[in-house]
Amino acid sequence: MSRFILVLALSALGFSFPSFAARTAIRVGAYQFPPYFDAGSNKTHGLTVETVNILNSIQRDYNFEIQRLPASQRYAHFGKRIDMFLFEDPAWEWSKSTYEFLPLDVEDGEVYITKAGSSAPKNFEELKAMKIAIVKGFHYGFAGLDADERTLKRNFRVEMADDSDGAIHLVLTGVADVTVLAKSYIYEYLRQHTENRDKFTISNNYDSTYKLGVVFNPTGRIRREKLEPLLSKLKKDERFIKLVDDRFTMPAPPKTGK
Repeated sequence: MSRFILVLALSALGFSFPSFAARTAIRVGAYQFPPYFDAGSNKTHGLTVETVNILNSIQRDYNFEIQRLPASQRYAHFGKRIDMFLFEDPAWEWSKSTYEFLPLDVEDGEVYITKAGSSAPKNFEELKAMKIAIVKGFHYGFAGLDADERTLKRNFRVEMADDSDGAIHLVLTGVADVTVLAKSYIYEYLRQHTENRDKFTISNNYDSTYKLGVVFNPTGRIRREKLEPLLSKLKKDERFIKLVDDRFTMPAPPKTGK
């Protein structure tokens, strides 16, 4: 009872008590795609998690909540249990869905990764002759952005991996000749695995490049007229700017003793 009286007294003095419960819940879909979202063994992290935290801190009308799901199921759940996705490219088969898109001014691209001493493919024919480690549900430029597993197996020599770390492992162990991964992921990987820095080669040419933003349901719980100014505010936030810059900076080589 004393706690209730205290709240009433503070309210009478003009104190307010913001509550996430009073906000409209916006469900943000997230699938394993480091460094954008990584459901590691300890806790989930990545640009999506940190961006959601910033979004919740710069406004009081919405509570953005992350909902995990497999990459291949993001289209089936969009507009149902999922309201929006961060860091998506409309070219990733979104034409089959009813959606709207707002840019986050983030650009990334996928490069070829081969074992040290091996050359990256210089053209499509060289790539097709190689055994390629690919991640289930991901889209690849060499395959026309078609993520269908049966089509990929029919047209290419592929080894399937559950995630990006698995694709790297297939190359380092010689099971696959090459993999195709986001440059931002490679930078993140090198920060965490400095011991592998000299074990593989990163190509200078891209398999594909993409401009990332927010894919959202146009008839959902947050509409363009509310989301657009919110994203404009997000992109000017120093925390978001640093978050993106850090992920796209090549880590320095580890220091060695003399």
